[in-house]
Amino acid sequence: MCGIAGVVDGSAAAEWGGVVREMADLLGHRGPDGSGFVDSAPAWLGHTRLAIIDVAGSPQPMTSNEGRYTLVFNGEIVNYRTLRTDHDLACSTDGDTEVLLRMLERFGIEALGALRGQFAFGLWDRERGSLLLARDRLGILPLFWTQQGSTIAFASELPALRPVVDEWQFDRECIPDLLRRRAVPAPQTTVVGIQKVVPGSWIRFSIDGSRMDGRYWTARSPRRRLAITPAAAVERLDELLHLSVAENLIADVPVGAYLSGGVDSSLIVAIAAKHTAQPIKTFCAGFGGPDDERHHARLVADSIGTDHREVVVDATSFLEAVAVLTKYRGAPISEVSDIAVAALAADAVKEVKVVLSGEGSDELFAGYPKYRLAVPAAAVNRIPCAIRVPVMSMLAKRGVGGRKGASLWQALEGRTSEEQLLGWFAPYNSHDLRRLGIATQPEPGQRLRVRDAVRSMEIADLEAWLPDNLLERGDRMSMSASLELRPPFLDPRIVEWALDLPARIKLHRNTNKWPVREVARRYVPASLIDRPKVGFRVPLDLWLRSELYAPVQGLLDPATNRSGEYLPDSYGLELLAAHRNGADLTKKIWPLITLELYLRSLESM
Repeated sequence: MCGIAGVVDGSAAAEWGGVVREMADLLGHRGPDGSGFVDSAPAWLGHTRLAIIDVAGSPQPMTSNEGRYTLVFNGEIVNYRTLRTDHDLACSTDGDTEVLLRMLERFGIEALGALRGQFAFGLWDRERGSLLLARDRLGILPLFWTQQGSTIAFASELPALRPVVDEWQFDRECIPDLLRRRAVPAPQTTVVGIQKVVPGSWIRFSIDGSRMDGRYWTARSPRRRLAITPAAAVERLDELLHLSVAENLIADVPVGAYLSGGVDSSLIVAIAAKHTAQPIKTFCAGFGGPDDERHHARLVADSIGTDHREVVVDATSFLEAVAVLTKYRGAPISEVSDIAVAALAADAVKEVKVVLSGEGSDELFAGYPKYRLAVPAAAVNRIPCAIRVPVMSMLAKRGVGGRKGASLWQALEGRTSEEQLLGWFAPYNSHDLRRLGIATQPEPGQRLRVRDAVRSMEIADLEAWLPDNLLERGDRMSMSASLELRPPFLDPRIVEWALDLPARIKLHRNTNKWPVREVARRYVPASLIDRPKVGFRVPLDLWLRSELYAPVQGLLDPATNRSGEYLPDSYGLELLAAHRNGADLTKKIWPLITLELYLRSLESM
């Protein structure tokens, strides 16, 4: 991966070369292997390189032979060799950057649908006087932009736009999303006047001030339901995963993989091992708590024969790490496990420059426990709100069903489909926000259809939860250590096929992501596949009652905190005290911690 930045300004007196270099400096961690710049008014473009493919060549920014187009590109097009051959592209380098440039030169935005891999880029068209920004289908890689008067600026990370934004101001309108979603959905961000390019979309800016937006891919496209047997689905998924993993291993530098011991990462590692001559290097993080999965990862590593390493994260300097990583994220840290992902990346980069991960499987193949409840939840949704909402609220207060039950009742408290779909993962639902005096925008009022309940969940997860939370986490935390992350499950061939696959096969025998598990059985001992899903869980609940209690108490003190402007006085301290006395309020306390640390870091970001 790399860092890209640029400014386009058609005003006669503009000079942005120094500013773009300052922006590139802020992206140095994304590209420590070199940098390049083009200063050619009205466009100034910068690039910081993490050399993965064609290490000795493919300098950026890259300009077409005729001088019309100049490209700055972050990512990897893993099918670049196929594209070069199929379209008979005349390339003087051996990398994917020039293939992308030639494809855009020949086909324009139509080229986007042919790309496999992960990408975000800016393309300056000198003849047309326009800047094209685009992002991969699912938002694996980031791209931010702002328009300040006649000036258009873009960058790989939000903090890199600080040099071009006159008033660096927190957008208080994002508070509801930070509390409900733990992240801000594209195109919004946490800073006034800065936006994200929506995954699967493009924007064309012209120096005359006009702008055009378009989508080249969306999960909401009409889908055909595959007529396929469960056994045939397993065969096809096995084939697709081999194709994807093989392409994602393409690099001119060492490639490894994350191995948590769960089904997804174990399967990716097992298939990768089939395509590598030497034992693949694998990396795992643990926390020393009751849910530490390192021993499971070790068993998988031993069964496959990987070169395995571990890193341990504990409460020592935990909050300091959150504060540091917040600046890389450019937003509040969404998940407690982000800190472990960053520590894992810092360890892995000592051995490799690229790692494969299992991200995306849960969202494509109904991997979360909530998917098994999608149909009955949609049926309960037919009960009128006046009856359903208070009943669900009562069940939640009484703790019926434990932690999993709490997620169900919280989801069914929602008055609209959007509120219900958000409710499964939400630390705070709309009722909580209203009790806190936080205004929320009305959500769409459509009713969830029982027949499409699983698909509705998938779309919600693919459009927001995955890109704005998990993939954003994966990118920033890995790039904080200058490590490239690749998720083979998000290969377009797998994504399209999975979206066509009927829910009855994904949940065959009432088993989450059944076809993924069945493929995994071919490569990993069944005993490691059939255990319940645990997730990448940090024992923060225990730490908040012990080592972290006093530091968090000081952080949330209304006498000194920054978040008091947006939340009721002493609210955080009340939650913390109740948690210490036995209630499990980790889910609600964590967003308050990260919001406070973000607000404190914003001024120096």
